[in-house]
Amino acid sequence: MPRKRLKSILMYGYAASYATAVILDSKWEELSGKYDYRYLLEQKRIHQMQLDIEKPDISREDEFIYEIGKGGVLTSLYDLSKELKCGLGINMREIPIIQSTVEIAEYFRLNPYNMLSKAYLIVTDNAERTKEELLDKGYSTVLIGALYADVLKVVNDKYEEDGEVSYINRPAKDEIYKIMLQFR
Repeated sequence: MPRKRLKSILMYGYAASYATAVILDSKWEELSGKYDYRYLLEQKRIHQMQLDIEKPDISREDEFIYEIGKGGVLTSLYDLSKELKCGLGINMREIPIIQSTVEIAEYFRLNPYNMLSKAYLIVTDNAERTKEELLDKGYSTVLIGALYADVLKVVNDKYEEDGEVSYINRPAKDEIYKIMLQFR
């Protein structure tokens, strides 16, 4: 039986961008033994820029913004779904992430989707209209999934009815705690 779709979920910003900036600062010595110095400098610059993104300016009553923070994008999606008392379907391949975040997370054996982020989820009735309006204001967003009229928290390669599925589990501590003492 098909799920009843309620709203679309857009994302502005990158998964684990904040955590990656912190790791680059605090684990520089260790990372410089694995990665080229110029590459690390460039990645540090890119991730520092992500810390300055502003909350998107939305003006429609049928849209709202949910800030992604500790615990990362999956924790925020879980919390959003719980708060709104609805299910979700997320296409993991659509969640924006910078390649160096993936590499650094793999190096430290962390899940970047459960790491501190500076990004936003935008819930809307009309994803295309909202994407266009936000792009006109300078905000590039990506459609990552939808809210549904059930309680399932489904994650797969396609948030429609086909493809292998898994479920978002109850959030645990942010992955950054595994390597960063100052965040404990």
